[in-house]
Amino acid sequence: MRIVGYGIAGGGEADRYMEATLREFDRLCDETIILGNNITDKERELVQRYGFSLIEDNRTWGKNQHKIKEDFVRNHVAKLNPDLTVCLDMDEVFVNVEREDLEKLDTRDAYYVFIVNLWGRGYRSDWSFWNVRVWGWHRDIKEFFTFHNQPLHCGLAPKWTYFVNKHAPFVLEHYGLKTKASRSRKIKRYEEFDPKQQYREPGYYEALKRDEYEPYDRDKIVEMAEKHVASLKQPNGKTLPFQTSVEMSLIEREADGMIIEVPKGKEGFYLKQKYKGQGFKIV
Repeated sequence: MRIVGYGIAGGGEADRYMEATLREFDRLCDETIILGNNITDKERELVQRYGFSLIEDNRTWGKNQHKIKEDFVRNHVAKLNPDLTVCLDMDEVFVNVEREDLEKLDTRDAYYVFIVNLWGRGYRSDWSFWNVRVWGWHRDIKEFFTFHNQPLHCGLAPKWTYFVNKHAPFVLEHYGLKTKASRSRKIKRYEEFDPKQQYREPGYYEALKRDEYEPYDRDKIVEMAEKHVASLKQPNGKTLPFQTSVEMSLIEREADGMIIEVPKGKEGFYLKQKYKGQGFKIV
């Protein structure tokens, strides 16, 4: 199995958690490619130190995020001929994953892993969730490389992976919101690029301003993830497809094709109140 890692680095990453993420790619993947977005020499030198490939795309991140990611995966990651890909943000580290664990996965599927948002001296359970970080390349899927068509929160993997997938009992620690300074940077970025809070619910942004956290027990979180995945196993050894606790619908803005997920049954609220006059329709 050929495993390829990819991630996206911005300026200032080298002074935070980037090297820890690069070490993950180094131990798990056969080859890794990093996309730099307005990076500094520090990021370039760090990628070079690990012998990884580097592609640079300096379009404005908050406006072109989905286009940047889509072009990167389509035009550069694909050329490395992966069977399986591991995609990480530059502040994420696996807790309980080895190379042999990845080799057991089906290269025709995508996999959700459990992401723990570390916060202060603990973590936030309400900000910890299952999300795609591992996906395969052997599906006959229309628009295989298409990302969610929105400038923010478009995912780290292509759109199809969020609908056709399984769970893996892997825990990933996210360090990017651990400090108040990091959260303040995130708030500033969202205020600049999503001032009307169109791409995530207002509660998402408000949560960034809170300093409260819960005690974090890594072993208990790993046990929870493993039990959750075990509960999905079927007699044939396969895993049930991922199901969110809330069924979602898609609404699309006709002007630019941007798609947003909204809770099923609440379409009217979003079309008539939250996004009134913006030209959205139910997909």
